[in-house]
Amino acid sequence: CHGTGTPTGDRVEVKSLTALWEGASGPCAIGSVKSMIGHLLTGAGIAAFIKVLLGMANETLPPSLHCDQPVEPLEGGPGGAESGPGFYVPGAARPWPRRADGVPRRAAVSGFGFGGVNAHLLVEEPVPSPEIPSWRSVDEPVAIVGMACRLGPLMSLREFQECLFRGETAIGPRPASRWPLPGDVPGAWIDRLDVPVGKFKLPPNDIPGTLPQQLLLMDVAARAVEDAGLAPGRHERAGAFVGIALDMNTTNFHLRWAVPHLFPGLDPATLAVLREAASPVLDANRVMGALGSIAASRLARELGLGGPSFAISADDLSGTVSLELAVRALQRGDLDWAVAAAVDLAGDVRAVRCGSRPLSGEVPRPFDAMAAGTAVGEGAVALVLRRLSEVTDERVYAVVRGVATSTADLKTAMRRALRDVSAGSVSLVVAHGAGEPTEDLSELDALVDTYGEGDLPCAITSVTPSVGTAGAVAGLASVAAAATALYQEILPPLRGFESPLRRLDSTRLHVPRAAHYWLRDRVDGPRRAAASALSREGIFGHVVLEGFEHAPDAHADERARPLGAP
Repeated sequence: CHGTGTPTGDRVEVKSLTALWEGASGPCAIGSVKSMIGHLLTGAGIAAFIKVLLGMANETLPPSLHCDQPVEPLEGGPGGAESGPGFYVPGAARPWPRRADGVPRRAAVSGFGFGGVNAHLLVEEPVPSPEIPSWRSVDEPVAIVGMACRLGPLMSLREFQECLFRGETAIGPRPASRWPLPGDVPGAWIDRLDVPVGKFKLPPNDIPGTLPQQLLLMDVAARAVEDAGLAPGRHERAGAFVGIALDMNTTNFHLRWAVPHLFPGLDPATLAVLREAASPVLDANRVMGALGSIAASRLARELGLGGPSFAISADDLSGTVSLELAVRALQRGDLDWAVAAAVDLAGDVRAVRCGSRPLSGEVPRPFDAMAAGTAVGEGAVALVLRRLSEVTDERVYAVVRGVATSTADLKTAMRRALRDVSAGSVSLVVAHGAGEPTEDLSELDALVDTYGEGDLPCAITSVTPSVGTAGAVAGLASVAAAATALYQEILPPLRGFESPLRRLDSTRLHVPRAAHYWLRDRVDGPRRAAASALSREGIFGHVVLEGFEHAPDAHADERARPLGAP
């Protein structure tokens, strides 16, 4: 059990287990590892798992220490109980027999987390038996049925689409309100975030203590779910997978505590002023508002998602990994709906000054010989997914045909994502294209090696000139661009491109200078696009998407004037 030792929490856990066990036969031992080693927080679940594995390996039920008066309806204590249909607490180690020949020993591990996340793991020893099913992943296409975003000053998916197709940029000067330091750093900045009181299930007093990333995420994800037509209510078989980076403002608390050591000998009044300048007092609301994992929990509560909901941090691959996990959960049949989202306010002065990618001081020019660096990007993107076979009358932006990540190189990620489709059938690649020459040249080499051969032309573009490099959101921003291009049947241009870092004359690859219709011969099959993501930590991701054939007059209003009014 999780078994933190708090009476209320332990009773709730035992009550849930008792309800689950109703109708079962035979006794079941119950215990916790925390009486031995305390609460390891993020390591608590794996510590309990190790206890179970050691018990199985030694065919011994391990004891649970210091349980002299078990909470009702448990039996046990120092001597424990060995009969009856319910749970008991073994106070000493004892043999762990199998229930019958050929039936493996089985155990379960429970875990709770901040924000209402609950987990339950079932494990059994490897005993060969024809009764044990073999599980496998089903490679079923997954549809993107809802999308929303806010990227810099672009407030919606429509604004992002028009900016991308027109070859415009949302990159501008740094707002004066962001840093009280000299020097301009261009970027796609989010200058303000308005959260109407009562819009989300957040008490008004909690909002000031909640870091903006969580509020931005909830706003964008809620709009994506609305876009997908998912009715309000409880959705037990839906989950949320959130890519999120460290918000540097969480370090403000440490600075507040460090002030007396940094400036010893200050008088109390001056010390109090410096502490308040560093950070407000750390209270319960600020603790919850600063934890990245709470972002997924709050999102699940807001949207009524009853399935798994957790956060992923993998630098610029965070959003791509969230998409991969969501797709796999749908393909295994664990969920019916999934939200894959990412959020990052990467324009904090500490993140910018300490970043490993050079900033150009102007709009980035990916894959161009004049490229001099990237630009800051901020925002959030959310996708709503479901299995294509279960789509009825929903709008389908695109179909996910492959998604993969790799720590080897980008070509490995590409090869894995292209397992079910040929590279030659892809006609658009939304590359990472940060605008840093060395990184761009390496990515361009991978694109030529993977996509250079074929009969169909293949366009290369990047969202970086429009919205900068948006940290944890970068991968999903590229996916959203590729999905929008498939839905609108338009190839977006690469802004600012003049001369390539590498000649492409001998390949089918080309760089559009302006948006144009994505023509195709039906004999060649559906339109296909791909999106890449690269992290500074050496993680690579690739997503392959496919167009969906709507009726000619379906969603005509959305597909009219895709570049906006002239």
